[in-house]
Amino acid sequence: MAEQVLARANVPEIVFVRCAYFMENWATALDIRGAPDPLIVSTITPLEWEIPMVAVADIGAVIASEALKREAAPKKPHVFELHGPRMYSPLHVQAAFSDALGKQVAVKPVAKGDLYGYYRRIFPDDVVPEWVEMTCSFLPGGVMKPGHVEEGTEVVNGKTELADAVKTAVESLL
Repeated sequence: MAEQVLARANVPEIVFVRCAYFMENWATALDIRGAPDPLIVSTITPLEWEIPMVAVADIGAVIASEALKREAAPKKPHVFELHGPRMYSPLHVQAAFSDALGKQVAVKPVAKGDLYGYYRRIFPDDVVPEWVEMTCSFLPGGVMKPGHVEEGTEVVNGKTELADAVKTAVESLL
Protein backbone atom coordinates (compact mmCIF):
# COMPACT_ATOMS: atom_id res chain seq x y z
CA MET A 1 0.00 0.00 0.00
CA ALA A 2 2.82 2.42 0.86
CA GLU A 3 4.37 1.75 -2.54
CA GLN A 4 1.13 2.73 -4.28
CA VAL A 5 0.64 5.89 -2.23
CA LEU A 6 4.25 7.06 -2.41
CA ALA A 7 4.49 6.28 -6.14
CA ARG A 8 2.25 9.32 -6.69
CA ALA A 9 4.57 11.61 -4.74
CA ASN A 10 5.73 14.69 -6.57
CA VAL A 11 9.39 13.72 -6.62
CA PRO A 12 11.58 12.94 -9.62
CA GLU A 13 12.52 9.47 -8.44
CA ILE A 14 11.46 6.92 -5.86
CA VAL A 15 12.97 3.52 -5.07
CA PHE A 16 11.44 0.75 -2.97
CA VAL A 17 13.67 -2.03 -1.71
CA ARG A 18 11.74 -5.08 -0.52
CA CYS A 19 14.20 -6.77 1.82
CA ALA A 20 14.06 -10.49 2.56
CA TYR A 21 14.16 -11.90 6.09
CA PHE A 22 17.07 -10.28 7.96
CA MET A 23 19.81 -12.80 8.75
CA GLU A 24 20.60 -10.94 11.94
CA ASN A 25 17.08 -11.54 13.29
CA TRP A 26 18.31 -14.97 14.34
CA ALA A 27 20.63 -13.43 16.95
CA THR A 28 17.55 -12.45 18.97
CA ALA A 29 16.44 -16.10 19.04
CA LEU A 30 19.53 -17.19 20.95
CA ASP A 31 20.90 -16.26 24.38
CA ILE A 32 24.56 -17.22 24.18
CA ARG A 33 25.70 -15.38 27.30
CA GLY A 34 25.68 -17.96 30.05
CA ALA A 35 23.60 -20.51 28.20
CA PRO A 36 25.27 -23.91 28.71
CA ASP A 37 23.30 -25.46 25.86
CA PRO A 38 22.50 -22.81 23.26
CA LEU A 39 19.09 -23.12 21.67
CA ILE A 40 17.54 -21.35 18.70
CA VAL A 41 13.77 -21.08 18.60
CA SER A 42 12.51 -21.10 15.01
CA THR A 43 9.12 -19.85 13.88
CA ILE A 44 10.10 -20.93 10.39
CA THR A 45 8.88 -24.49 9.94
CA PRO A 46 9.48 -27.11 8.80
CA LEU A 47 13.11 -26.69 9.76
CA GLU A 48 14.32 -27.58 6.27
CA TRP A 49 12.09 -24.87 4.71
CA GLU A 50 14.32 -22.43 2.81
CA ILE A 51 13.48 -18.76 2.45
CA PRO A 52 15.34 -15.73 1.11
CA MET A 53 17.43 -14.03 3.79
CA VAL A 54 19.63 -10.96 3.53
CA ALA A 55 22.31 -9.41 5.73
CA VAL A 56 21.85 -5.87 7.03
CA ALA A 57 25.31 -5.02 5.64
CA ASP A 58 24.02 -5.83 2.15
CA ILE A 59 20.89 -3.77 2.76
CA GLY A 60 23.01 -0.78 3.71
CA ALA A 61 25.37 -1.25 0.77
CA VAL A 62 22.58 -1.59 -1.78
CA ILE A 63 20.60 1.38 -0.46
CA ALA A 64 23.74 3.54 -0.37
CA SER A 65 24.54 2.49 -3.94
CA GLU A 66 21.02 3.41 -5.06
CA ALA A 67 21.25 6.81 -3.35
CA LEU A 68 24.57 7.60 -5.02
CA LYS A 69 23.62 6.59 -8.57
CA ARG A 70 23.94 9.41 -11.05
CA GLU A 71 21.54 7.93 -13.59
CA ALA A 72 17.82 7.88 -12.99
CA ALA A 73 16.07 4.70 -11.94
CA PRO A 74 14.66 2.68 -14.85
CA LYS A 75 11.09 3.60 -13.87
CA LYS A 76 9.13 5.45 -11.21
CA PRO A 77 8.73 3.88 -8.83
CA HIS A 78 11.70 1.55 -9.10
CA VAL A 79 10.87 -1.55 -7.04
CA PHE A 80 13.15 -4.50 -6.43
CA GLU A 81 13.57 -7.32 -3.96
CA LEU A 82 16.81 -7.74 -2.06
CA HIS A 83 17.81 -11.29 -1.15
CA GLY A 84 21.04 -12.83 0.03
CA PRO A 85 23.28 -14.93 -2.21
CA ARG A 86 21.08 -18.03 -1.73
CA MET A 87 18.09 -19.41 0.16
CA TYR A 88 18.58 -20.61 3.74
CA SER A 89 16.67 -22.76 6.23
CA PRO A 90 16.65 -22.84 10.04
CA LEU A 91 18.97 -25.85 9.73
CA HIS A 92 21.49 -23.64 7.90
CA VAL A 93 21.10 -21.11 10.72
CA GLN A 94 21.70 -23.82 13.31
CA ALA A 95 24.91 -24.88 11.53
CA ALA A 96 26.10 -21.26 11.23
CA PHE A 97 25.58 -20.63 14.96
CA SER A 98 27.23 -23.93 15.87
CA ASP A 99 30.28 -22.95 13.80
CA ALA A 100 30.39 -19.40 15.18
CA LEU A 101 30.11 -20.55 18.79
CA GLY A 102 32.32 -23.62 18.42
CA LYS A 103 29.68 -25.85 20.02
CA GLN A 104 26.48 -27.55 18.99
CA VAL A 105 23.39 -25.34 18.96
CA ALA A 106 19.98 -26.99 19.16
CA VAL A 107 16.97 -25.72 17.24
CA LYS A 108 13.41 -25.89 18.53
CA PRO A 109 10.61 -25.38 16.01
CA VAL A 110 7.44 -23.49 16.86
CA ALA A 111 4.66 -25.21 14.91
CA LYS A 112 2.42 -23.00 12.78
CA GLY A 113 -0.52 -23.77 15.08
CA ASP A 114 1.49 -22.62 18.12
CA LEU A 115 2.59 -19.24 16.73
CA TYR A 116 -0.15 -17.23 18.44
CA GLY A 117 0.75 -18.57 21.89
CA TYR A 118 4.47 -18.15 21.23
CA TYR A 119 4.18 -14.53 20.09
CA ARG A 120 1.81 -13.74 22.95
CA ARG A 121 4.68 -14.39 25.37
CA ILE A 122 6.82 -11.85 23.52
CA PHE A 123 4.54 -9.08 22.22
CA PRO A 124 1.50 -7.12 23.39
CA ASP A 125 -1.77 -8.85 22.51
CA ASP A 126 -2.81 -6.18 20.01
CA VAL A 127 0.14 -6.89 17.67
CA VAL A 128 0.23 -10.69 17.93
CA PRO A 129 -2.18 -11.32 15.02
CA GLU A 130 0.04 -9.29 12.67
CA TRP A 131 3.14 -11.25 13.71
CA VAL A 132 1.33 -14.54 13.15
CA GLU A 133 0.06 -13.36 9.75
CA MET A 134 3.52 -12.16 8.70
CA THR A 135 5.16 -15.41 9.76
CA CYS A 136 2.53 -17.57 8.05
CA SER A 137 2.94 -15.57 4.84
CA PHE A 138 6.36 -17.12 4.12
CA LEU A 139 5.70 -20.61 5.47
CA PRO A 140 4.56 -23.45 3.17
CA GLY A 141 1.22 -22.45 1.66
CA GLY A 142 1.76 -18.77 2.47
CA VAL A 143 1.23 -15.91 0.04
CA MET A 144 4.96 -15.09 -0.10
CA LYS A 145 6.25 -18.54 -0.80
CA PRO A 146 9.97 -18.66 -1.61
CA GLY A 147 10.79 -18.24 -5.25
CA HIS A 148 7.61 -16.27 -5.91
CA VAL A 149 8.43 -12.81 -7.13
CA GLU A 150 5.83 -10.43 -8.48
CA GLU A 151 5.96 -10.39 -12.28
CA GLY A 152 8.33 -7.72 -13.54
CA THR A 153 10.05 -7.27 -10.17
CA GLU A 154 13.82 -7.44 -10.22
CA VAL A 155 15.68 -9.48 -7.60
CA VAL A 156 19.05 -8.17 -6.43
CA ASN A 157 21.26 -10.57 -4.51
CA GLY A 158 23.51 -9.44 -1.70
CA LYS A 159 26.95 -10.96 -1.24
CA THR A 160 27.05 -11.72 2.50
CA GLU A 161 26.69 -15.39 3.34
CA LEU A 162 24.61 -16.44 6.34
CA ALA A 163 27.66 -17.88 8.14
CA ASP A 164 29.43 -14.52 7.90
CA ALA A 165 26.41 -12.53 9.14
CA VAL A 166 25.94 -14.93 12.06
CA LYS A 167 29.64 -14.81 12.96
CA THR A 168 29.53 -11.00 13.04
CA ALA A 169 26.34 -11.06 15.13
CA VAL A 170 27.84 -13.52 17.62
CA GLU A 171 31.03 -11.46 17.95
CA SER A 172 28.95 -8.38 18.76
CA LEU A 173 27.09 -10.28 21.49
CA LEU A 174 30.16 -11.67 23.25
